[in-house]
Amino acid sequence: MVGRRFGNAVRRNRIKRQIREIFRLNKHQFPYTMDIVAIPLSTGEAPSTGILREEFLRLIGVAGDEGKSR
Repeated sequence: MVGRRFGNAVRRNRIKRQIREIFRLNKHQFPYTMDIVAIPLSTGEAPSTGILREEFLRLIGVAGDEGKSR
């Protein structure tokens, strides 16, 4: 979900495509099923795909560690 505060439709759709592609290329790293909700914050300039990938994988790792301990 990308809110209107993030920018115009082109910018919102670009970030959604980047997140989907990052997940598609890395879904083999997730041994179990999880729901993911990504809500990007407007910080001015849109981050590069590399930065998004690093943050996405870091956050998924943190969420995965929490899920394993339950």
